[in-house]
Formats: sequence, C-alpha cells, structure tokens
Amino acid sequence: NATKSGFNIVNKLYNVSLNNNSLNEFFIMTDTVLPDINFTFPTPANGSTRASSDIYVNLTTNDSWDHYSFVDFDNDLVLWMRMDDVNGSGDPTDLSVYSNNGSAVNDAVINNSGYFGKGFSFDGETDYINIPSSDSITQNFSEMTISAWVKTIDLSNHNRWFRQRPTNTQSSQLGISTSGAVFLHTVIDGAQINNDINNAGEVLVDTWYLLTFVYNGTNWNYYRNGEFRSNGSFNSGTVTCHGNFNEMYIGHDTSGSDGLNGTIDDFMIFNRSLSAAEISSLYNASANQYYNNFTNLSEGIYNMTGYSVDSWGNKNQTLDRFVTIDTTAPVITNVTYENQTGVLNGTVIAGENLTINATVTDASYVWAIIWQGAVGFSDIVWQGFLNLISGNMWSVTITTNASWPNNTALNFTVYANDSVDNVVNFTSNISIGNIIQSVSVSPLIVGLGQIVNISAVLVDTNHSVVWVGVTRPGEGQINYSMTNDTSYVYNYTYNNTFKNGSYSIVIYVNDSSGVLENSSSSFDVFSNNITVQIRTLRESYQSAQIINLTDPPGGSVESGLSGLSDRLKEMVNRGDDDKLYNKIADGEKNIIEIVSAKHLDSERNVLGNIYDGVYKKDNLWSDLILEGEYVRVTFEQELDNSKDIKIYARGDDSEIGVYESGSNFELARFVDVNEEEWHRVLLDKMIGRGDEFDLRVLENSVEFDYIVDPVGDTNTWNCSSSQNFDNASCWDLGSVPVGEENIVFNASGIGNCNITNNTMPQNLSSFTVDSDYSGTIYFMPLFAVGDWTGNNDGTVLWNVTNDINISGGTMKIYGDYLHISVTGVNGNITDDGHGAEWRSVSGNIIVGESGVIDGVDLGFLTQIGPGSNGNGDSGASYGGHG
Repeated sequence: NATKSGFNIVNKLYNVSLNNNSLNEFFIMTDTVLPDINFTFPTPANGSTRASSDIYVNLTTNDSWDHYSFVDFDNDLVLWMRMDDVNGSGDPTDLSVYSNNGSAVNDAVINNSGYFGKGFSFDGETDYINIPSSDSITQNFSEMTISAWVKTIDLSNHNRWFRQRPTNTQSSQLGISTSGAVFLHTVIDGAQINNDINNAGEVLVDTWYLLTFVYNGTNWNYYRNGEFRSNGSFNSGTVTCHGNFNEMYIGHDTSGSDGLNGTIDDFMIFNRSLSAAEISSLYNASANQYYNNFTNLSEGIYNMTGYSVDSWGNKNQTLDRFVTIDTTAPVITNVTYENQTGVLNGTVIAGENLTINATVTDASYVWAIIWQGAVGFSDIVWQGFLNLISGNMWSVTITTNASWPNNTALNFTVYANDSVDNVVNFTSNISIGNIIQSVSVSPLIVGLGQIVNISAVLVDTNHSVVWVGVTRPGEGQINYSMTNDTSYVYNYTYNNTFKNGSYSIVIYVNDSSGVLENSSSSFDVFSNNITVQIRTLRESYQSAQIINLTDPPGGSVESGLSGLSDRLKEMVNRGDDDKLYNKIADGEKNIIEIVSAKHLDSERNVLGNIYDGVYKKDNLWSDLILEGEYVRVTFEQELDNSKDIKIYARGDDSEIGVYESGSNFELARFVDVNEEEWHRVLLDKMIGRGDEFDLRVLENSVEFDYIVDPVGDTNTWNCSSSQNFDNASCWDLGSVPVGEENIVFNASGIGNCNITNNTMPQNLSSFTVDSDYSGTIYFMPLFAVGDWTGNNDGTVLWNVTNDINISGGTMKIYGDYLHISVTGVNGNITDDGHGAEWRSVSGNIIVGESGVIDGVDLGFLTQIGPGSNGNGDSGASYGGHG
C-alpha cells in the first residue's frame, strides 16, 4: 500500500507585458503529490487462504483533486493507455502487465489537455494509434470492458474512436454519430451486429465524457460518466476479436473521414465485466470509493493490485497482494498400520516399531492420536504428525515402549486439514502384545556362591539387546546382557551370590524401559547351605580357579574357613563379595584397587557390570563405552586431592572426564586416549574424600582394560633435550609426575628439566637423581617429597617425609626476590622477601659426590641473611648465594 506524504501545490506568479502596455499577472498551479491508496478491510491479507469461492476487495483512496481508482484482479487488465506515458519516439505505452504498446500514426500527438493529466489528440481523418495484435487483446472475449475518456470538437462527421477488425469485412466499433448519439457495432460469435447500442443525444462537443461498454456474456451495457444508460439487444455469445486480420485502432476509421476529431484519455480494456460500482470508481473515486466482491472463483492463487490516478495525472498503486482460494476439504481414502515385521494391521509388540500409513488428498497437514480408551476422552498414548512420503501417501513410524498398555486394542485417529483448516478424520484400532512371554529362574533357592540360571522366552528374536537387571539385597539394580542361545530363548548365568537375602530380577528388551508384565521374578540366597566358591587372591588368578570349602562341621561358618585371614572370614560372613574380587594390600605395593565397575548410559542408568574386564590388566577388555556414556568405579578406600586415577585404555583421540559419582563437576580429564596405552590424572580439584567416581567418555568411544589408583609407581625422566616438567613424552609412564609417585632422573635422561609453579609436584613418595645423570634440574620454587607448610612470615617449609637422593646432575633452586606487598597466610612473597627450606621430617636429604645443589637468589631484601637485592646484584653484597 502507498500513502502520499502531503499535499503539494506550487503557485508561480508571472508578470507579462502585453502590446497594450498593460501588466498582467498569471498564476500557474501544479501538483506532484501522489494519491493515497490502501487495501482495507475486509480485503483478505496478503498470503492468506480462503475456504469460500469469493474475494471481497476494498480500496481506500484519497487526493486533494478528483481521482479514479480500480483493481487489476489476476491480470484482467489487458490494455491501459493513460496517454501520459510515452516512449522515446512519442508513442503511447501500455501499463498493463502485457505491454501492448501502441504507435502514434501521422499527427496523433500527446497534449496537456487530457481529463486526467495528458491526452492524445486526433484530426478525424488520418491520425490514430495502432495497437499490434497479441494473445491478450485479440482473443475472443466471453466477458470484456472497454472504457475511455472522450471529447469531440466537431460532429460534422461520425467520430469513431475505437475499431477492432477480426476480419477484413467485420469490425467492432465505438463511436459518436453526427447527432451526438453513442453507438456500438459488435461481432458476436463471428456475426456482425451493427447499432446494438445507439443512444441519441448523448454527447455534446467540447465536453469530456467517460464512455464505458461492458459485455457480461449475455449482452452489452453502456455507461456514461459512471451511470448506466442502456443495454444492447443481442443476447449471449462471445465477442469475436480474433481472426485473420486482427487490427486494433484508437481514434481511427477506415473511411478516412469518420475518425475522432478530438482527444482521448485513459483508454482501458479488461477481459472481464466490471460491476456498476467499479465503473463509478473509474468515473470519480473521490465520491465513489472502490469495492467489489469477486465471486464464483475456482481454487487457486489470485493476485491483485490497486491503482489510483488524480486530475494531474499522478499515479499511485498498492503492493501486489496474493490470496489463495481453497474450497476442497481433504479426503482420507485409506488408513492402515503395520508392525515391525511388516504385517498389515497385525499385532504390535510393545517395544517394537509401529508404522501408520494414510492416503490423503488435498491436505496440508496429517497427524494421528493414539488413545488408551475412548477417542477424545481417554489418556493419550502418543500423538504426532505424519510425513508426506510421495503423492498422497503420508506415514509415520513410532517406537513403542513399556508405558504402552499390553494385550489390548488401542484406538487411534488420523486427522487431516488443509490451508484453511478444513479438518477430516478417520478412526481405527491397534492391537498391542507382549515381547516377553515368560521368565524363569533356576534354582529359586540357592546357596551362597552358587550359580543361578535366568531365562526369558520372547515373542521373536528381532531385538538388538536383551538384558536382565538383578537387585541384590539392600543394593541398587545392575544390568547384565543376555544371550540368544536357542530359538526365542535368552539366557544369563548369574554368579554374584555372595550375600544373604532375596534377589529380584527384571527382563528388559531393546531399550532401557522394562516390560512389566511377565518380566519379573526373584530367588533367595542362604549362607548356611555353604559350599562357597571364592575367587583366589593370588596375583596369577585365572577365572576358572576356585577354592572349594566343604560344609563346615556342626554348621559353623567360621570353622569352614580355617586358615584364611580374619579379614577374609569377616568379608565372607557378611557377604561382602566386592572385596573378594580384588587383591588385598600386601604391604609391598600400596595400590588402591577398584571393587566395582558398572557401565552407565548418558543418563547414568546402569547398563551392565564390566568389573571382570577392568579390575586388573589382563587384556580382557570392557564393553565399548560410547561417547556420552559413563563407567562408575568404586575404590576399596576413599581418595582425596592428593590421589590420582590411572587407566590402561584404547580409543581414537578420545577424551574422558572424571567426576564424583552423580556430580557434573569435572575433577580431571584424560586426553589423547589412543591405542592400548597408560594415562593418568591427578584429582587435585577434589574437595573432601570419596571412593566412587564416574568416568564419562567426552569424545569418541573407549575400551578399558584396567582402572586403578597407582600409588607408588615410579615415573622416570628419559629425555635427552631440554624440556619443561609438564612434557608428558619425557616420562616413561606417559604422564607428568603427580603426588605419591617415585621420581627418577636416570642416565638416559641427560636433558635439562624445568620445574615451575604450574607443574610443581607435591606429596611425592621419593625423588632420586642417578649418579650418571648429567643434566640440570631447575626448581622455582621447590617441591615436596611429603607435604609443605606456609608460614605467616612468607617462608615455606618443604617437609621431607621420604628420602631425597641426589647422586648426580646439578640442582638449581631459585628464590623469589621480588619486593611487593602481599598480605595473608601461606604466602611466599612478602615485604621480607622469599624464604624456603627443605625440612627433614621422617626422610633424609642425601647428596652424593657427583651431585650439586646451587641456591640462586635466595634470601631477604632487608639484608637479613643471604640473597640479592632484586636489582641484579650478586649474592656477595648480601652474604653470598644461598
């Protein structure tokens, strides 16, 4: 829509001196402001769709001068010569979308004396405008409208102002006779009909008239200045404009003397019949605002553009507007469903896929609702949209789950609507059955440590995963994968029966949702039926090895375990089998093992027990842990931020985050996990203590062979070039040193090593420099073989709790001489400078004859003790090097 910014009239005063020596003043007025024009209610919005077969169009126009308006509806305007628009040769141009431009012949010329702006004048003899033949204007019209502003200056001859000849002997003509009568000759269905309209006394010379002729498919109707005057006598037919001649002229007659002697303005042809209201707006929209209801429209998309022209010839128009007619409601012709095996309308097993298909015509959307009971009143089991597959076929595949009712018929309804919300529906039902037919456990009563066989009979074998969840007395559920041994039977052998009480089981299929009906059972374990099978605690344990204990004399559990340690007896008595699965610390290797390892999904639901694959390094790998999944491990004792976790794993540039159980706060991260290699992280971000941790695979997938807290491992420096302490490639464990490791610099490592604040190890088990080591180790600050203590005066005491052996190389220990003000406890930079010392607590500092310790820039700025003044002076000024 377009709106003018304001009324703009320019008055110009001219003083003209005439021959009679008088002075006259003339005012010339011009207007360049465009008319206002807008589509207004109830015109449908652009891009809208209507369910009825009509479109009501309303234009609101405004101008300070007289103006006319109309709507080009679906490109029905086939010719519009305003006579204001000419090309470079002075020929009039057509503003319709068809560009039926004309040619001015002889002295037909544009002038400023039109009714709305400019016009074209003709001499009545040889002047005319020729319009070439085209499909848009030389067609045969079932309806049409011809309209023009006409002014004649002489009625001594007939003034024929329009002529169209389909053949050499036939023509449609519009003209004014010598009596001032308006006449119409026409060709209907190929027959020439003269004077179908002939109204006498209609026209006076030197007067403008809007002459409009409308053929409505039945007869012609004639309007003068927007008012109906008469209609023709010929009934029905098609206006013939197409033939072997196809000439069209404005202002011309073949006789040469009966053309228009006058002026024509705003000549228009529509390929439809305009209503009386539209013709009134063509005459004067200032008094007759435009409106029209376009009826009996077929389905499709219609475009419309509104126009307005004022007396000065200023033209304005709306934006193009598109409206869709859609009167046909969708039709649902066929609805079926099929189960996962492709059986049409067959029983759907809970946990399997269900596909709903529908054949629907003339639909924009198709959706379905599955009801638990009565349609529209019961609970909704599922709802969602169907997808257009091809043609009129719509389909959706749904994965059912345990929340769906079993052994019943569910009602479902398919709905379809179109772009104007014509909605239809179709209702049917779906049969839902069970996946799990039966569950068996044998034996139902079992002795401590004995095997239990769990079996499930399913309806088929089309299931990628079947597993059983076992809940031990007083504990959480752990899931185990079942194997498909015969036909539809899945089995699992359970041997984790080292605890008294009732064990419950649940069978799961395909996903983590359990099928509740016929899927659960239980068995009982009693320790007083004792033939106990216990894993050995030897380092060389093999899975087939057991210790068979005979039933104890007199039924005494204690006597049956004669010869085992009190600790082991206690564990067996209380059913603490987790400890039986691990090596007991023997005092020689202080290694903290795991007692449990579970595979969790991304929501931390238990998928299975992987303990047997990861409790020791034996090349028996765990299940593949996918990206986003977890491994939850429990250590045999609590860890704190001085401890670390070590894994032997394989992946593909994988990353693994470490969290306390159930937490999302990352304590540490394993990176670059590739082919079968060691990785270690320090739990230095941990607050407090804990024994259960979640290892989440952050990138790619991972398999584990061993998960442990490797207290006391030896990490050896083996680089021959200068490196920082944090370069993992220089350490034989494949990770930089962390607390409780034994650090060794050996003969093969001759490169220099920089130990900085960011990589400073604490709580090391030992620190050894072999006599053959020839490099230099730079410390800034020191490190701790044991822990460290910060004092209020800024000094730091490194507590030596185990031996420091320096048999070779050079140890350069740098102090901090920066003089800045820092307040607080445990700071090592104060107004008094930096002071630090190794303090022997329970270990010794041993320096061999090949070892050198060089304290550099140690001391106090207040000249108390050795040190530097911080300005580059040597230690000699303040007592020498430390």
